[in-house]
Amino acid sequence: MTYKYFKPICAVVVAGILIIVVIFMNGGLSGTEKNIASDAEVSEALQYFTLNDIDGNWDTDGAVRIALCGDSGTISGNGAFMNGKDLIISDSGRYIVSGELSGGSIIVDTDDHSKVWILLDGVEIYCPDDAAIRIDNADKVFLTLAENSENIVVCGEESPDDALTDKADGVIFAHDDLTINGTGSLTVSGGYQHGIAANDDLTITGGTISISSVADAIHVNDSLNIRDAALTVDAGDEGIDVDEQTGMLYIESGTFSIAAIDDGIHAGSDIIIQSGSFEIKAGDDGIHSDTVIAINGGAILISECYEGIEAQAVDINDGEITIYCLDDGINANGGKDSFTNMGMPFGAGEPRPNRDDFPEGGEPRPNRDDFPEGGEPGPNGDFSMGQPEDRMNADASEIMPTVTISGGKIVIINSQGRDADGIDSNGDIIISGGEIYISLNGDGVNCALDYGSENGGTCKINGGIVVAAGSSMMLEKISSGSEQVSIIYVTDSAPESLIVLTDSNGEAVLSYEIPLAFTAVAISCPELKTGNTYTISIGDISDEITITEAAGIYGGTIFF
Repeated sequence: MTYKYFKPICAVVVAGILIIVVIFMNGGLSGTEKNIASDAEVSEALQYFTLNDIDGNWDTDGAVRIALCGDSGTISGNGAFMNGKDLIISDSGRYIVSGELSGGSIIVDTDDHSKVWILLDGVEIYCPDDAAIRIDNADKVFLTLAENSENIVVCGEESPDDALTDKADGVIFAHDDLTINGTGSLTVSGGYQHGIAANDDLTITGGTISISSVADAIHVNDSLNIRDAALTVDAGDEGIDVDEQTGMLYIESGTFSIAAIDDGIHAGSDIIIQSGSFEIKAGDDGIHSDTVIAINGGAILISECYEGIEAQAVDINDGEITIYCLDDGINANGGKDSFTNMGMPFGAGEPRPNRDDFPEGGEPRPNRDDFPEGGEPGPNGDFSMGQPEDRMNADASEIMPTVTISGGKIVIINSQGRDADGIDSNGDIIISGGEIYISLNGDGVNCALDYGSENGGTCKINGGIVVAAGSSMMLEKISSGSEQVSIIYVTDSAPESLIVLTDSNGEAVLSYEIPLAFTAVAISCPELKTGNTYTISIGDISDEITITEAAGIYGGTIFF
């Protein structure tokens, strides 16, 4: 045999193999069916959500109908049964549940590959000693809140030892992936641990959800993705907590009212906020990540907190953010634990204040020091990150502490902290756009813009509007490498007042009402130019300044 036919024969063989592979992949002649995951992601725009996640109006034709009544239930269809007072769902499929269940739970226990849809249509569940809804085993469960329905799930103050050993520690608890969607309402009341808890991924894409819990309101191990939901939470520990070091939180939209004794929002990994409306009252950080926080839009009001926003790196690209804090407003801390700073508690060796120390209107609540040993509370689409890609999902030890602001409007007010900073970075502060207004108690050693100059860090203002007022005792210079001109004006004392900067023609280039007394203020805006003369007016103070450098200091006595 000659070799001249070898290549054609090989080509025929390869073509035949490819045809067989295609047939088996797509079904058809072989009699097999193509195995398409019914919950697969469908487009780049839905990279955090599947079509099933956002479908709160799925087809109920053929669904199993279950009517709960006290400690029993009537089931029309296959795949579910009553076991004592518990409703057991044991097969994949779609279920419609209504009525009242007292003393039992809804339990999903299927095989590893099953997807289960449960439509809650006017359900009330009270379970004194276990989760009200518990997913023991499934691939994924979709818990849908029927239109115009009111659903209530409650658990008692105790749980059996085997449930705690199994880490079934929520009123709604899932060992596997869980999605909550729909347009109805859900009230969750937890007597002994978390409100909604998931060992794997939790996705929330709709509904009006109210959670009251003695521990975390929402506690997730792996990841949490939220859009189009209205959440109100009152938590004895953290409001929203994604626990694992790789646990990421993504919020696309929604409304959030959060009251928490510890952090309002906490994640072991990245937090990405695309949009949404937030009102947060927290005993510790308003929003905390062990790695990166990226805020790309939304309206965020942190009305009570110890520190406002804290992470290794904080990137703010857009949005309206208002923070009333007892310590730093925004902190890129270079460490995981907000309870320590350079080895000293809270950076000043002072005990952590609790809510009794908050401004008028704050409710007194215990702080973490009041909890029993171990820190547990008692029984009573597509986006642009605006920062280097290697920050996201990086190990915390690899992230340079940095606060980067390129857009939005930020207001930070701290009337009480004598050793508290407006924006504090153990590395760099980089401002290239947006509006930043900071007002600190001037009677102290705080710094409106504090960066890691001792570590080689810089504070560069390359664009935007900045008015940052506080104390002159620990003043940090704006870095000379800034692309936009800035000035720091120092005065012996200036009461809360309107600050106005006018040019040589008497035209105002900047004005802002500073709410607290101060002794130093940093000002930057695009209209400032070196070589020009400006008049700064602060209450009864009026001073003429000729700008001689890109980042100069003017006025009274300077302390470094």
